[in-house]
Amino acid sequence: MKKLYLLILLFAAASPLAALRCGEKAAELPNLKYLHGRRSQISLPGAPGTLRVLTFVHTQARGAQGTAAMLMALDAIHKNKVQQIMITPDPESDAATLLPMLRRGRTALALDSSRRVTMQYMAGSLLFPKSFVIDHKGVIIWCGETVDLGEMLQNYFAGTFDRAAAEKVCPMLDELQTLLRESSERKMKQLTDKIFALSPDHPGALRMRLFALENSNRIPQAWELLQSRLKAAPRSARLCFTTIDFISRYSRFQNQLGTVLAHFERNIKTEDSRCMMAWELLKRFQYNLKALEYANILLGPTAPRTFELRRLWLAARAQVAYLAGDLPQAIRYQKQISAMNQSLGIKTPDALLEYFKGAEKLKKSLPAN
Repeated sequence: MKKLYLLILLFAAASPLAALRCGEKAAELPNLKYLHGRRSQISLPGAPGTLRVLTFVHTQARGAQGTAAMLMALDAIHKNKVQQIMITPDPESDAATLLPMLRRGRTALALDSSRRVTMQYMAGSLLFPKSFVIDHKGVIIWCGETVDLGEMLQNYFAGTFDRAAAEKVCPMLDELQTLLRESSERKMKQLTDKIFALSPDHPGALRMRLFALENSNRIPQAWELLQSRLKAAPRSARLCFTTIDFISRYSRFQNQLGTVLAHFERNIKTEDSRCMMAWELLKRFQYNLKALEYANILLGPTAPRTFELRRLWLAARAQVAYLAGDLPQAIRYQKQISAMNQSLGIKTPDALLEYFKGAEKLKKSLPAN
């Protein structure tokens, strides 16, 4: 996977740097064929106070379904403030596989058969999926990997998005990709430091710098980088998730898990981030008591109100109960999940619920001594 990611970065760095970037006027979207949604939905410029998001995807790439689900979730969160379109240069037969999911939401899907629009925005880059955020005047205010789009939108509507910094960082990221291809360690560190001076936890710069360090087996230096970023941006939930992912991949740092989680619990108070962190801990750190204890703390006693977050909370609560040995409680939580699934029209049997029931039955049949 690391080699594949590096190959993508190398191609991206080698491609012409003529793609549209932050601060530039967005290009119009002619000759697109809409499989879902309509052209007027994303006309440029838009109404004051709204944003347009263009996301370029390969519909058969691994993770395409997840990208579509994420965009739909963002659409639900921001409702009429954001209008989104997924654009693909793929054949219609490939793109159509996303339609069953997208028909439940407002995110549009369009074919760019001529690849004219894709070339204007991507300029041959292979870094798919990539998103471009356009303000109501038709100016690109942010572009980056789609995985970072949710954080950008959250910051924008919270009034904490630094437009000037994003515009300055944009060309630096292009240069950083070139340096990654050339393995220019000293220059790469200098440029990364400049980016961090503008944006202390910039996700793209952090990913590239971490990749360079890990790929050259400088794991302690990668850890030091994460620690310095946590200190510089203590309230960055995403940075905490990145650090937890790092610990899960390098067992030598698992003794630091409690310290990082204490930092997260102290600084991150939003229920969605805490719920997602609990779930990540349960998935990544099996039989780790510290992870189980913090998952229980972060979930808290009360379920979130939103449907999808409540379902995730119940799933995490069921796992905590099961791992703590409380099978009846695990069954009660899992029954609630089954009821929610049925309300969505999901008729398949709940295998986890049956497992919990079977485990409880088996527990009663175990010998006393």
